[in-house]
Order: sequence, then structure tokens, then C-alpha cells
Amino acid sequence: MIKFVLLGAIVWAAAAYPREGVKPIAWWSFEEGGGSSIRDSIGGMEGVLKGAEFVPGKKGGCLSFNGSTSAEVPSSEKFNLGDACTIELLVKLPGTNGQWQNLASKWGKTRGIGLYVHMRNGTTGFSATFSGAKEAFNQVNGKMSVVDGAWHHLVAAFDGRTKIVRMFVDGVPCGNQEMPSGEIVVNEAPLVFGTGVTGFIDEVKIYDRALTTEEVTAAAEDAGLSSAIKVKGSRRSGPPSDDYQLVWQDEFNGTALDMSKWMFRVEGPRLRGFATNTMVRLDGSGNAVLSVKRDGDKILIAHVASQNKFETVYGYFECSVRYENSHGAHWSAFWLQSPTTGKFIGDPGRSGVEVDIYECWDPEMGITTHNIHWDGYGKDHKFLGSQTRYIPDLMNGYHTVGLEWTPTEWTFFLDGVKSYTTATALSHTNEFIILATEVSDAQVKIIERISDFSYNVYFDYVRVYKRKTK
Repeated sequence: MIKFVLLGAIVWAAAAYPREGVKPIAWWSFEEGGGSSIRDSIGGMEGVLKGAEFVPGKKGGCLSFNGSTSAEVPSSEKFNLGDACTIELLVKLPGTNGQWQNLASKWGKTRGIGLYVHMRNGTTGFSATFSGAKEAFNQVNGKMSVVDGAWHHLVAAFDGRTKIVRMFVDGVPCGNQEMPSGEIVVNEAPLVFGTGVTGFIDEVKIYDRALTTEEVTAAAEDAGLSSAIKVKGSRRSGPPSDDYQLVWQDEFNGTALDMSKWMFRVEGPRLRGFATNTMVRLDGSGNAVLSVKRDGDKILIAHVASQNKFETVYGYFECSVRYENSHGAHWSAFWLQSPTTGKFIGDPGRSGVEVDIYECWDPEMGITTHNIHWDGYGKDHKFLGSQTRYIPDLMNGYHTVGLEWTPTEWTFFLDGVKSYTTATALSHTNEFIILATEVSDAQVKIIERISDFSYNVYFDYVRVYKRKTK
């Protein structure tokens, strides 16, 4: 079987790799300084410059490209990496240039592997031809642009066991998608650096396995380019101080959802899903289970709310939640919503807001965020979001997510750790609770390839605390 990994480049002396057990099968650091050839410091594979030039890089040397130059390494059996691979490199691009900027690619009649930057929006992507797939090639696009004139650490990792490609920028997971099969088609095309690139590439590494999220994050830190915000807490439950008391809760005991506390807020089409009460159940073990399921041409989702049952202003709100594999197409949320949000434009305190206590896009990669929306959802809509929060063991057991809402501040917590604080768009009116699963446009493409697609989200409890009256 074949394995291949391209990962955002890092600059070190070729004599030693800094992390034991994380060694590439090939590494081009571009330290030659002159001449017309490049040499892999691990296996000795040599390549040739096709107009690219040696210039100073982030550390040491790198290659400079002008949009029509490149560098090329002949095909080798070492590149037969179909069932697992990672590409890692450093890149500095001043902007888009009207071309697909192919950073490292082994593309011929088929696409062996390839890490590129989108011609229009400057986001990263990975593309390859997969065995048995209907399409000529498949690709996954990340969600972060890298065309800002700064150095960035990029990684694309494919694991044939899960069929998942994972994308990273500066140690932060930015894309995750299931491919049609677990094997990339091998070809005899050369490995080419810089096709269509206007900018700089440094420290290209290839691995014969998929690096883990933790290894990628460590690599970005070693490169001095990590922007990942790690959260590792004790999974403590309860409010952040002793002057709170429990005022509302649902422990999800029993066999049916307590309709004195909840309502089915949406029934019918919503975004790309179809909300139905059949996607909400209690499992008899103390969990509310919200699901996503493909049902013919429909993608069924879940939406429950405490609207008209429990609404309040200020307090500490917390849930305990557990995830399962969602094939790279996950979207679940726990949030507060005002029944009058957007009614008074420019006055979120009076209108209320949508505050996403957590919005999870990718539990397999440990990704979660906190977000605030106000002034409605039309032309006046405004938004503030935290950076991606990375929980290394998000798929391992239950996690607590909380929000302390006071008259002066929003403070978000993950596993008992303060994760994000802002005083922007504070609501001073009643809000209700929502638990939901959703489906986005990009996720539809993944779900349509899996006839029996489904996943569950398990909520162990939802609790609300208010400050004690003095």
C-alpha cells in the first residue's frame, strides 16, 4: 500500500529532526544557496530548478517563484504513498495572482497528491485522484486564507483507514473531509513545487503516514507560526464562583423529552437540512440524543428550544456534551437566542442577540468556536467570533461548555477553562436556550456520497444558574 504526507514546512538543520518519532521520508530545506539543483536531505533525492531562485527564507534559504517558474523532483517509489500521506511546508504569498498556486503537487494524467492555494479566495486545498472514485479527482478546501504576505505553516494529511483528509494552517485545523476511498491512485508524474506560485516556499516535508493533530500543532510551534489556541481543562462542571445557585435544569432522565421545558422550534426546511422531531430522543441512559441522518434526498436535523418555556436574562449556562464520528460533516450548537433579536437595529441590548455558547464544526479535529450575532440576519447583520478553539481530546468522552452572562461581559468556558471574553453586543433582555444540529452547503457534498450517513450528539445535561440574592 502507499502512504504520503505533505505538511507546512519548518526550518531546521538537516542533521536532526526535533521530535522523536516524527521523521519525514523526504525533506527539502532549499539551503543550497546557488546552482540549479535541490537535494532532499533525508533520502538524497535530487531535483532541478525550472527558473525558481534561491533567496533568504524564514530561516536560512528558500525558493522564490514568479508565477511561471517552478522546481521539479523526478518520480520515485518513495512517493507511492496511496493509503496515507502528509505534506508540510512553509509558504509566503503576497496575494492571489489569477492562477491556482500549486505549492507541491504530483499531478499527471491522474492527481497523485497536491497542496494548492485557491486562485480567487487564497484558501488552501488538497486534491488527488482516489481509487474507484467516479470523479477524475476529489479535493478538500480549508477555510483560512494565506495570501497576506506573511509566512504560514501549511499541512495536508490523508489517512486511508478513515478516508479523511485534514487541513491545517499555522497549527489550526481548517478543513476535514471524507474522500471516496482509502487509497490515492499512484502515478509516475514528478513532484513539482511552485507551479503558478508568486511568492516563496520553504521547508517542504513528505511523510509516509498521516500526522496527528497534536503533531501538526507541535510542528507549527517549532516553526514559530502556531496560532492554535489549545484548551485543556479538568472538565469541571458548575459556575465559576460560589455566589451562583441552580435555577433550571434538565438531566434528560426518563424516556421522552420533557415538553414542559422544551419545544420543537423548527419543523421543516432549515438551511440545507430538514428539521424534524424524529431526530430528538432520550436514550434511557440520561442523554438527549440529537441526530443528523440522510433520508433519501433529505438530510434530517434536530432543533429544540426552551422558548416560551424558560427565558431569562443573565446567569451561567452550561451543558455537558459528547460527540461521535461524523465523517467530516459535523455541525452542532448550544446557544441562547432572543425572541426579539434584530427588532431594534443598532441596539443589541434591547433587541437581544444570538450567542453561540459553542458551535462545533469538527470534533474529529478538536474544533469548536464561540460566536455572537446581532442586528438580525439581513443587511444589518453583525457578527463577532472567537478564534478556533482546539480541544485535543474532543472526541474522548463528555465535555462541559459554559457561558457566564453578566450586565458587563460575556465569558465562555470549555472544560472549566476560561476560553473567550468580550463585552461586545451585550444583551439585556430575555433569551432562551437552543440545542441543534445543522447542515451547511459544503457538508451536503460529503453527505451525498454516503447513502447511510448519520451521526449523533449526546447531551448529558443543560443547567442554568443565577447569582444568589443578597
